[in-house]
Amino acid sequence: MAIKRRKFLKSTALFGLASALPLKAFAPKDTPLAESAETEDNTDIDTYDGDSWQEENKVSSRRKKTKTCYVLPPSLDEYSTVGIMCPASPTNMTETRYGRRLMKEEGCTVVNADSVRWQKNEHRYLANTDEYRAEEFMAYIKDPNINAIFTARGGFGCIRMLNLLDYNAIAQNPKMIIGFSDISALLLAIHAKTKIVTYHGPVASSVKNDFSKKHLREICFYNKYKLPHIVPMGSSQTINSGYAMGRLIGGNLTVLISLMGTPFEVDTRGKILFLEEVSEDGYQVDRMLKQLELAGKFDHVAGVMIGTIKNLNSRRPFYPNKGYTIKELLIQYFKKYDFPVLYNAPFGHVDNNMTLPIGTYAEFHTDRKRLILHNAI
Repeated sequence: MAIKRRKFLKSTALFGLASALPLKAFAPKDTPLAESAETEDNTDIDTYDGDSWQEENKVSSRRKKTKTCYVLPPSLDEYSTVGIMCPASPTNMTETRYGRRLMKEEGCTVVNADSVRWQKNEHRYLANTDEYRAEEFMAYIKDPNINAIFTARGGFGCIRMLNLLDYNAIAQNPKMIIGFSDISALLLAIHAKTKIVTYHGPVASSVKNDFSKKHLREICFYNKYKLPHIVPMGSSQTINSGYAMGRLIGGNLTVLISLMGTPFEVDTRGKILFLEEVSEDGYQVDRMLKQLELAGKFDHVAGVMIGTIKNLNSRRPFYPNKGYTIKELLIQYFKKYDFPVLYNAPFGHVDNNMTLPIGTYAEFHTDRKRLILHNAI
C-alpha cells in the first residue's frame, strides 16, 4: 500500500510536500472538492520531532482498519442560495443582518426561515418546539434550491432535536451547515452519522469583523478563493511543541461532553481535536477535561487546539479556597502528553472566529504559529 501510494505521489506536483509528511495521513491536493473520498480510517499516531517522523502508540494490530467515505459539500458561489434558520435559541432579522450582508456581498441569494422572520420568543430559551425546528431544518436539507444552511444563533437546543433528524436524507443531500457554540451538537451529529464535512464557524448574528468574514469566505467559497488555506496564529501559545496533521474534529467543550455515550460521540483517534468554551468556571472545565481523559479521548489524538477563552486567567472563589484558572488546568492536563497542544487560537466566542471544516485534513506547527487547511478530504 505504501509503495503504491509513493508511486502515485511521485507522479504529482505535490511529491515534494508529500515526502515530508506521513504518507498514510496525506490526501492529494487535487482531490475533487465536491466528491466523496474513500480513505482508510487509520488510527496510528505519527509525531514529528523536527528532523524525522517517528511512529508511536501503534494500535493497528489491535484495531481493524475500516473504509470511511468522507463527503465535502459543493462550494458556494454567486449563484448559491443560503438559508438562515434557528435550530437552537431565538434571534431575529435585525441580529442576523451580518450574515445576510456577507452572503449578499458574495452574490448569494438569502432565504430567511420563519424561525428568524417571525420569532415571537414564546418557547423560553428555544426558537421553537423541537419538532418545529427539526422539520424546518429538514425542509432546508431536502430543498434542492438551498445550497447551504447558515445557522442564526447558538445558545441551546440542538441536542434536543438530534433524534428527530433524518440522517439518510441528510446524507443524500450534502450541503454546507455553518455555525458554532451550541450548533456544535448539530455539526458533530451530522458528521458522525453521514461523514459529511460540516463547518464550525460564525453564526449569522456574530460574523461581524473582517477576520471572521475573510476566513468564512475563503473556506465556504473555496472554488473562488482556493485552498490550502493558511491561518496565521501568532496570538496562540504553546503547551506542548511539535507538529500535527489529521482530520479536524471538535467544537464547544460543554456540547462535546453532552454527546458522550450517545450515537454521536466524537472519535478522536488520529484527529486534531479543537475545543472552545465560554463562561465556564475552572472547576467545570476541570471536570469536562477529566471526563475526556477517562474516556480515552486523548490516548490516540494527533494534536489539540484550544480556542480563545476570555476568562482564561480568572481565578474564582471556591470555598474555602480559590479555584484553578483555566490556563492552569490546560497545562495540568496536557503537559504530560507527547502530542502538540496550543491554546488561544483564533476561534470560539470571540470576534476573531475562523471557520474550521470538521472532517477535512489540517496541520499545525506550534513553532511556526500557523494552521493549514487542505483542499482534500
